[in-house]
Amino acid sequence: MQRLNGLVSLRGKEGKERMIEKDPTAYPLITYSWVFLLSIMGGVVSYIRKRRMGKIARFSITELVGEIVTSAFAGLITFFLCEAAKIPPMLAAAMIAVSGHMGSRLIFMLEEGLQKWYEKYVFKKQLSKTKNEE
Repeated sequence: MQRLNGLVSLRGKEGKERMIEKDPTAYPLITYSWVFLLSIMGGVVSYIRKRRMGKIARFSITELVGEIVTSAFAGLITFFLCEAAKIPPMLAAAMIAVSGHMGSRLIFMLEEGLQKWYEKYVFKKQLSKTKNEE
């Protein structure tokens, strides 16, 4: 079995290679547990920091839960991006924790990056295709 660009190469009974893409269901539960634990810890640290800076006036369970959920989502996205880029596990763990701390800021950064990429590549192609048809 070999890994190539996120794909797993297996030899079947007939000796031919076939490629199987690693999907989110292929990871063990312990992996997801670590991802969520690291990202949630980052979210709790972010919440505590906001409380100390006075951005949140008093303890709010709603704020805390919102921070935890956002952090878990940001950590999960970071995990998938790290896996796709084949980043070493220890570096990925650090990136997951930091992205959990960043929470919604990371999500907004990713959204802006994807929007710029879409406008630069996809939208331009659609415009040029439309102009060529006219």
